[in-house]
Amino acid sequence: MLKSKKSKGIVSLLLAIVVLNIGCLNALAEGTTDTRSRGYQLIDGDVYDLNGNLLFKMYDGFTADGYRLDPNFTVHYPSEDALRKSTEEVEVEEPVEQQPIDTRSRGYQLIDGDVYDLDGNLLIKMYGIFTIDGYTLDPNFTVHYPSNTVSLDRAEDIPDDIYSGVKYLSKDTEDHEGTDVGPSFTLTSSKPNVSLYYVSGSPSNVNFAVHNITKNVVVSLIPNVPKKKLESVSLYNSSRPNDVYLVKASAVDVPGNVRLKVGKQ
Repeated sequence: MLKSKKSKGIVSLLLAIVVLNIGCLNALAEGTTDTRSRGYQLIDGDVYDLNGNLLFKMYDGFTADGYRLDPNFTVHYPSEDALRKSTEEVEVEEPVEQQPIDTRSRGYQLIDGDVYDLDGNLLIKMYGIFTIDGYTLDPNFTVHYPSNTVSLDRAEDIPDDIYSGVKYLSKDTEDHEGTDVGPSFTLTSSKPNVSLYYVSGSPSNVNFAVHNITKNVVVSLIPNVPKKKLESVSLYNSSRPNDVYLVKASAVDVPGNVRLKVGKQ
């Protein structure tokens, strides 16, 4: 549901005040749809009501926060009773000014829309609001620094129920997306974290990126992970227990074969 901001004063809905019933926004609208029968029209890819008022701007099929329209997306118009009541003077709260996200407390900074670490190194090149392979950043996106991890000498003690094996990693290309490491997976409240471990290989360090493929967002980035450093990223969300995740990796300095372990903790 998209909600308009509240304002103080007389609320008048004499034009076309609409309630957007988006449903499941992550689904991709397929096929030709009689949009007018569902209360809206598409003009140059943007969504307008039947009176020609812009409802929201689309960017190559996505809303500004990275969602697609549900196949059953509809616009509902208020009844005459609702319109009559809406013309009455009502007191509503003043809008609360939304504060910008403190990205530095999450381990990164945004420069010209691109993601940099706190030392000014480019981590992810963004194209509008998207990464090179079409993901957006999760609202809680964080960058983890390996300096805070613990070195482990016994690789056999590391969880590897998601992946354990050898992958060829290409050198990083400023997006840290890289190669899929193992299959996609879900987490549980008993094992809410994913562990990432670089056992051995040609590159001095590797980059790990964790994607929530259900939401089509990058959740966490862990750059420059050296050998035998265990990273653990908390991912499980009790309000979204069925979300599916995927780990990707890339080489920092030189391409080559690496042995990696990914598991649930």
